[in-house]
Amino acid sequence: MSIKLQTFLEANEDLNSLQRETIALVLGASPKTSYSVRALERAQAMIQKSLDSGSVVNNFNTEGDMVNRPNHYTRFEIEPTYMAMSNDLNWCEGNFLKYICRYPYKNGAEDLRKAMRYLEMYIKYLQGDTEWSL
Repeated sequence: MSIKLQTFLEANEDLNSLQRETIALVLGASPKTSYSVRALERAQAMIQKSLDSGSVVNNFNTEGDMVNRPNHYTRFEIEPTYMAMSNDLNWCEGNFLKYICRYPYKNGAEDLRKAMRYLEMYIKYLQGDTEWSL
């Protein structure tokens, strides 16, 4: 059963504006179109701007079961993993979603850089770059 993007965004009230806007751009884009590449590039630019501002916070909390039920995922009404699996997201989309959702609650700027890395790989893949994963 798939979950609509709007349902995911509405259910997860803790998402900040950067998270909401980039998730909507990335997961709302039609695959393999010039629009999708522009949307992914726009999401990348938004994340880079946030990183450049120096205002990225890290509220990492190690309480609870950090292997089976880490709080940086369970805090969401609809967990990113459930959203990814329910909607058959590809590897790059799923990892982008994971890192963009958890960044304020786990690794801060490092998670944003990881989200950008998966966007970069996905853009190269969509553009037909045979070395997209390098």
